Amino acid sequence: MGATVVAIYYSGRFPADKYMQAVDELGINTLCMPPTAWRLVRASTNLRNYRFEELRDIVSAGEPLNPEIYEWFKEETGKEIRDFY
Repeated sequence: MGATVVAIYYSGRFPADKYMQAVDELGINTLCMPPTAWRLVRASTNLRNYRFEELRDIVSAGEPLNPEIYEWFKEETGKEIRDFY
């Protein structure tokens, strides 16, 4: 068993659309982001532009995840975010 870690460097404002594009195109299967990043994704990204075929485990950690973000992501992708706060 092995793993590949993908770190996306950015300077300035979090590029939510570029981040989601990388998750989709690189076939990332486990994604962990803090609620702040999830809120930025919701504010600036149309998730229906991506398939997320490989994405299996989606985690939010660091602070409680807003129920609205959880519902929005599930509605847009059919996948659930697990909150590990």
